[in-house]
Amino acid sequence: MRFRHVTDDDIEARAELHRDAWSVWGASSFSESRYRRLRANPVYDETLDIVLESAEGNLLSYCICWFDRENGIGHFEPVGTRPPSPARASAVRW
Repeated sequence: MRFRHVTDDDIEARAELHRDAWSVWGASSFSESRYRRLRANPVYDETLDIVLESAEGNLLSYCICWFDRENGIGHFEPVGTRPPSPARASAVRW
């Protein structure tokens, strides 16, 4: 497994990961177009959109880090893990 940031090539898989992670509470309607809109936000930084990828190349977990340079603060939101996944143990450790 490895951590890396999301690229334009990951949009479909990243949207699917989000849907899978949040569908434990009911079907998620998160779409590729919605994810593209999020990525177009002026404060979005692709290098802070982090995924955990399996050795086979599957996206297992993600988080987006938002950094407010003006105030020197940041937060992680949303954070998700595809269930069931070995990454769940990794997510719990962080």
